[in-house]
Amino acid sequence: MKWTVLETLVSPETGMAFSLVVSDHKNKFILWHLYSARIKPEKFLYIHAGIAWVYEREQVSRIQIYRANFYCSSLWESLKKHAGCEKYLTEDQCTFKKFCVISPCPRHFR
Repeated sequence: MKWTVLETLVSPETGMAFSLVVSDHKNKFILWHLYSARIKPEKFLYIHAGIAWVYEREQVSRIQIYRANFYCSSLWESLKKHAGCEKYLTEDQCTFKKFCVISPCPRHFR
């Protein structure tokens, strides 16, 4: 099934990512997976049996999905507040970049 990525949050402590995706039928899910720079807003994921594929310029990336939850706005807002790298960002810098396990930086601070 084809899904569109709406937004992705990244945990700089663990390397996990949380992607908000929507199907053609307007079903929304939150996917938990390891961070991949290829999963960006407006990209398409193809998901089957807990595996997602992203196609980009004739390259295929396979991403293991660890968990999928039905979209819940309170869960998504909680992830943004507590799990995403946004908590370490100021206007023009990242205060966690020395310890971050994500490479390359999704915010381009490295």
